[in-house]
Amino acid sequence: MKIVTVNGVSYLAVLEEGEAGIVLKDAMEIGGNVTQYEVTDYYKRGNLGDLKEVTFGGSGISYSVSEIGDDVVMFCKIADLALEQAKKVAVKNLENKEFSNVLGKL
Repeated sequence: MKIVTVNGVSYLAVLEEGEAGIVLKDAMEIGGNVTQYEVTDYYKRGNLGDLKEVTFGGSGISYSVSEIGDDVVMFCKIADLALEQAKKVAVKNLENKEFSNVLGKL
């Protein structure tokens, strides 16, 4: 994941460069700086399949690529673990909640 700014708009994305232009995969528009809020939003959107693929072509595109900082890399590693754990327990927690709701009706 990198910060890619295309024609003044910044994205968190995976960049692919080709002869026809550039493609941003798993892209989410950001305000410029990457914060924990934006990383959290990125992971949630990715989990829901809401990240976009954006293609830019032609000779008029201007873009720059920046690496994410070490603090953001560390937060992403923590987010990876948190999402993995959430996927392990989410369904069971929902089942237990529904179970308690059903028993509460008796």
